[in-house]
Amino acid sequence: MTECVSLSKSTEAADMLTEEHGDLKLFDAHCHLQDARYGSRSVEVFNRSCANGIEHLAVCGTSERDWAAVRQLAHERAAIIPNFGLHPWWVADRSEAWLPALEEQLRDTPEAGLGECG
Repeated sequence: MTECVSLSKSTEAADMLTEEHGDLKLFDAHCHLQDARYGSRSVEVFNRSCANGIEHLAVCGTSERDWAAVRQLAHERAAIIPNFGLHPWWVADRSEAWLPALEEQLRDTPEAGLGECG
């Protein structure tokens, strides 16, 4: 499992925040690293986030189609907090079994949050 590990010098903005606030903890409260449009760049985005002081990232599933990818990312990287839900854009595309499937994801992944919500 990969954790956030500093890979390069923090950005100037992160450095200024740290100087002003001491041991500042950064958390990305909403991102979509599972989005297929990232392709292999999701690893680069994750690493760059960690290198810039982000300790945890909430990766939000948008539909049943991407919940497995969210769960896999969280399994591979301890810094990722998985979230499962339905984005308002995709609510009409949900299956009839979406609610039991969501309940199963949340039950099987106790560290997960609920979201996207729409």
